[in-house]
Amino acid sequence: MRLCRACSSLVAALDDNSTDTRAQRLVLKPAVARLQSMAQGDAVIEAALASIPEAALEHGVQSQAMLQQRFGGVKKACTRVAFVGDKVGEAGFMTYMVAHLSSLLYWPGRKSSTASNKDTVDVQDMNVEALLQLADHHLNDGRLDVAVRLLNQLSGQPRVVAQDWIDEARLFLGAQQAVEIISDATLLRVSAGMPEAEPTAAALAAEQTQE
Repeated sequence: MRLCRACSSLVAALDDNSTDTRAQRLVLKPAVARLQSMAQGDAVIEAALASIPEAALEHGVQSQAMLQQRFGGVKKACTRVAFVGDKVGEAGFMTYMVAHLSSLLYWPGRKSSTASNKDTVDVQDMNVEALLQLADHHLNDGRLDVAVRLLNQLSGQPRVVAQDWIDEARLFLGAQQAVEIISDATLLRVSAGMPEAEPTAAALAAEQTQE
């Protein structure tokens, strides 16, 4: 069925785990437009499509693999600025250099007792380095949403440094949630033997373009 093919096209667009820095963003808009033209009248799919962040449609999203690759640099930068405090502009160059040297002396592989039990920790009591280690752990396990919630606990300069990564991850998660709902709704239609709506001229043109 046409709707299944359109849904598969959107799933494939979001599941591209390329880390090629020459193509850092996954393009979703053509697949979304195709699905919109074929899902008219299906309230669930239409609502899910409408929930995809506008920025994700206009500018694309970074893949989960790319976000994971970027996190190493974010983690290092956040750990570094954590030694500066919240008044970097007033601290001056010497203060920043002292913080930078302190971060180099701060052994990143050291496990704190707070982060040792990753399933029962109270994030309110964790320092920046422990939060970042825990977020890294969840990210490596494929739990991007948990990593984002952890980084939301950051404040001050570490939060400023991490904000772009958080925003990009939220775009991906917003699109991913919508695609999961669309996939479930499409599968339900197929399982229930529900008839497809007659394709619009735009839908047929989009289908021919894909072929």
